[in-house]
Amino acid sequence: MSSPEDEFTTRCQCKRNTPTNMRCSRCNVPICAHCSNFVPAGQICKTCLRGHTNHLYQFGGNEILRGLIASLVVATLLGWILANGERFGLLAAIWGGLFHGIATSEACLRATGHKRGWQFEAIAGGSAAIGILVGFSITTASVGSLSIVLLSSYFYALLGISVFIAVTRLRSF
Repeated sequence: MSSPEDEFTTRCQCKRNTPTNMRCSRCNVPICAHCSNFVPAGQICKTCLRGHTNHLYQFGGNEILRGLIASLVVATLLGWILANGERFGLLAAIWGGLFHGIATSEACLRATGHKRGWQFEAIAGGSAAIGILVGFSITTASVGSLSIVLLSSYFYALLGISVFIAVTRLRSF
């Protein structure tokens, strides 16, 4: 009869009967002492030792398209909402840019199954910039002067912070 602790014990990926507390330092897969390989960065599994790429970096055109559409929709909607916040000042640009960047990158991550890579960083950063530009364009279409908005510090602070956060949120170090 198994105890309740056995149900929650982490098991080695290769040897399913071996309980372990170690994980691969590259892909975070549970490994036992027999399956681990010592490298300067720590202990890694046999798959990482062979040089296979992590599943988070393997994707196709379908994931890229889903990430692009999701991040553009979220970025444009939030860009339109944040375009109306200029009267709240620079502090609103900082918090708004932070929220806009996180929401844009999170939409890209969730639409792609948490895939990562420089392609998705470019999609998230570009979508954040396009979303803010389109949002401000929609807002100023009724007012009539986009050139006045392009001279405001609120616009550039919002744009810079949002793109920076969107890209770094997807970056894995």
